[in-house]
Amino acid sequence: MPAIKTVKVKGFGFGEPPSAPPNSDLRGPLLEQASNAPPAAPALAPADSGQVAAAVPPPPVAAPVKDPAPPMVYSVAVGRFLIESRAGALSSAVAAKGFTPVVVVADPPDATGWLTVTLGPQEDATHAKRLAKEAEAQGFDTWMVSWLPP
Repeated sequence: MPAIKTVKVKGFGFGEPPSAPPNSDLRGPLLEQASNAPPAAPALAPADSGQVAAAVPPPPVAAPVKDPAPPMVYSVAVGRFLIESRAGALSSAVAAKGFTPVVVVADPPDATGWLTVTLGPQEDATHAKRLAKEAEAQGFDTWMVSWLPP
């Protein structure tokens, strides 16, 4: 079996990053509705203080400035190996089922040197999830992975 070609990627991670779109169609609208909810009732002076209760407006709160999440490359992993020949064998099996395997390694590499066999970069998390279902139907175990674009 010929040596496999690996692709070095930065920011390699497992699962969906927090910037991925919500899995539920309801989650986005519900979060938006909650963030647009009217403010809580104003604070009142204590009744036993002898003062007439007056509304005390809360101090203005500045909205936190969020840095936009970096764009990510999404893919589907089907195996991780320390031995190159095993990664090559799975890559061949993946190709035989009609997928395009890409073996990635973290850059900088982790101390163990894992080779992760993926189904290649996808447009976004939604496409990667769809590809994962197709691969599972072909008998592969899958999980989402992502990394920073080159």
